Amino acid sequence: MTAETRPASSGHSNYVLFLLMLAFMFSFIDRTLMSLLIDPIRGSFGLSEIQISLLVGFSFALFYTVMGIPCGILADRWSRKTLVAIGIVVWSVATVFCGLASGFWFLFFARMMVGVGEASLGPAAYSLIPDLFPPDRVGRATSLFIAGGSVGAGLALVLGGNLLDWTSHITLTLPWFGEISGWKLAFVIVGAPGILLGLLFQFTVQEPPRIAPKSASRSLADAEVVQFIRANGRVLLLLALGTSAVVGSNYSWIIWGPSFFIRVHEFTLPQAGLLFGILLGFVGIASVLIGGAISDRFMKRGHVDGPLRVYLIAVAVSLPCLIAGFLSTNLWVSLVLVTVGVSIVLLQGGMIGVLIIQLCPAGTRGQMTAIYGIVSVMIGVGFAPTGTAWLTEYIFGGAIGVGKSVAVSILVFGVIALLTIWRAMPAARELVTRNLAERAAA
Repeated sequence: MTAETRPASSGHSNYVLFLLMLAFMFSFIDRTLMSLLIDPIRGSFGLSEIQISLLVGFSFALFYTVMGIPCGILADRWSRKTLVAIGIVVWSVATVFCGLASGFWFLFFARMMVGVGEASLGPAAYSLIPDLFPPDRVGRATSLFIAGGSVGAGLALVLGGNLLDWTSHITLTLPWFGEISGWKLAFVIVGAPGILLGLLFQFTVQEPPRIAPKSASRSLADAEVVQFIRANGRVLLLLALGTSAVVGSNYSWIIWGPSFFIRVHEFTLPQAGLLFGILLGFVGIASVLIGGAISDRFMKRGHVDGPLRVYLIAVAVSLPCLIAGFLSTNLWVSLVLVTVGVSIVLLQGGMIGVLIIQLCPAGTRGQMTAIYGIVSVMIGVGFAPTGTAWLTEYIFGGAIGVGKSVAVSILVFGVIALLTIWRAMPAARELVTRNLAERAAA
């Protein structure tokens, strides 16, 4: 192995992975906090369920997808550490501006800019991780990175309700923006620390050399990326639809789950935040890490489709639990079934990164991550919460029908995920086998 392809030291690799986990954690804190503050924001601006869903999902998804391809290209060709650092600062400043919003459109624009910043993290991270760790550690490293998102989402929900209570008694006066308190001050508080993390990433991380097959250039030309997509279009499309459907199912209960327990089971906002914070944080991180270990175990036994097996197991087993949990009007039945369902479905939490690393040649990973991000974010984050809101408002009788809407969304997206991933598995196995052979020969 030449100096140009030698991996970074294990100590520095672990340090970079830790910072990537922190970045993903911060991104999910900034992204998820709004799902707990739906009712306070709606009350402040007099918004409908549809408008709230546009703020929570579509506004973020719109510019996340617009910036996805440029960020993917930069991840394949430019300094990945600088791309991550800039992204962290942008989405953190945008989160602060969410707290300075004076109306729907100001908040809509700020959420767009959160999406702009966060579009950089996935492509850069999935390009960095295989250059930092050997193949038999990539699954666990990727799962650890994804686990940062679970921690962030959990912290946002656990602390969000208490943070709202605390900030409701504090008023911060800012030039041009006047007095800031309540849910607005909560956004300012959670957004500001990310700016420091971005600076830390830029000035303490060393850019690792890119490890690619001997036949590959440092970064494949656009024509070669297009050629790769055309040659494997069917399997890539099926996997994009399947994994995006899983995201859609998950975001239906992540966004509207707290509202279900508040409206149907009369939870307070801190109680709902604590429940979903524990599910997405403590339970979620354990599930993601277990899923990564299961995938690696499949790989060691010769099953190169290990990540896809984890996807199918997680979705198939969790589906009936989640549907029944959100349909039940009995509090304890809902609690048990939702807890079990979330624990199982989050086993697949780190698998999309492993799939991209295994399926795609080294010079395409940034751009392919961006493409998958475009599809999954638009379907899962952009349309799924709005579709659930539409069902609530126009089909199931308003706010109290949110549980039925979530159950229908989980069912539809879950069936799509199972069918498309199952159909993609044979071709995916062939593609992964070929890429592993090329990487071994590098």
